[in-house]
Amino acid sequence: MLVACSEQVVEGDNAPRNPNPVPSVIGKSVQRAALALELVTYGCGIIDIRQRDSLPGGRVLEQTPDAGHRGGLGQVVMVVVSGPYDLKAKPANCGDRTEGS
Repeated sequence: MLVACSEQVVEGDNAPRNPNPVPSVIGKSVQRAALALELVTYGCGIIDIRQRDSLPGGRVLEQTPDAGHRGGLGQVVMVVVSGPYDLKAKPANCGDRTEGS
């Protein structure tokens, strides 16, 4: 189950448009990424954790949609996070949609 960062998530053609573009959160910690997205009324959801020797765990490697996209209010931006990362440490305002959830 996906839990979004915002209070209400409305998807599809009826969703009110967000005047703010999606910010780039690549390279940010999960905590900073979730906050940056929440500040411009987007949600956050972790979809995968991938081991990267070049980065510490808990950094955003990929995001969908890309930075600059204008979606609906509360649209969830899905992120791939560098591991190791303990999902128990994720911020409350970021959902988990990894396979084990």
